[in-house]
Amino acid sequence: MAESVNFNDAQNPRDKLEIQPLRRAVRAAEPYPVGALGEILSGAVNAVNVAIQAPHALCAQSFLAGAALGFKARLI
Repeated sequence: MAESVNFNDAQNPRDKLEIQPLRRAVRAAEPYPVGALGEILSGAVNAVNVAIQAPHALCAQSFLAGAALGFKARLI
């Protein structure tokens, strides 16, 4: 029969297996540059952020997509 091996009962402490995380530690995201959107869009982004508690980046990307679509319609 096969013997069971307990790796934590090694003679030398260096022989013990250490558990290592599978993922790297997640660092905090940098703040989104809402001020770069201009006075109108940055005000709208901040208002939506306060109202629905979504991250600034998500709100800003939504407004950028809407603004791009609106300007594209004027160019065509």
